[in-house]
Amino acid sequence: MSNKSLTSEERRQVERSLNSPIADADLEFYSKAAWWTYEEAAALSFGKNPKTVNWTSIRPLLHDSSFAQDYDRRRQLIKRAINAGQLENPIPPGDFLTWANQVGIPMPEAFWGLDSSGISLGGSKCTDDSHAQLSEELEEARAKITALREENAELMLQNTKLIQQRAEAASSVSGKELGTRERGNSKS
Repeated sequence: MSNKSLTSEERRQVERSLNSPIADADLEFYSKAAWWTYEEAAALSFGKNPKTVNWTSIRPLLHDSSFAQDYDRRRQLIKRAINAGQLENPIPPGDFLTWANQVGIPMPEAFWGLDSSGISLGGSKCTDDSHAQLSEELEEARAKITALREENAELMLQNTKLIQQRAEAASSVSGKELGTRERGNSKS
């Protein structure tokens, strides 16, 4: 589709196609993929087939469709997360689901319950329990990093103070030596 404005009939056809069963994602297939593009991740987060719901099909609807606007905002968030190093590009599905959960992006329930043992994500299993445990471990690791950064800052401050004290002591010693020499020279 081009950037031209759609007629109302064309717009209705596109909206119907986005709401048709063909636009629904095959979540079992995509859950087994080793990686997703950011556009696939955006479409899948709505439970939509990335081949049907993508920037090309959504862009002409931006001014008239709240779904198109939501898709665009989510797509932008994912791109920003990639640019900030929060997500890789391409995106491993497990990483995306973890990130989406952390930032509060709802995912289709089907992603969390494809089978009783969890969803297959590139050969690994991700259950609600393991996801919660990984999130907890991530938070603990972040807390440790913060504590280590604070400790490092404290040690750097102490090091700076010690360097200043050493410089002052050296200055004081050389001042005393100079004073002794000057006194010796004035007697002659």
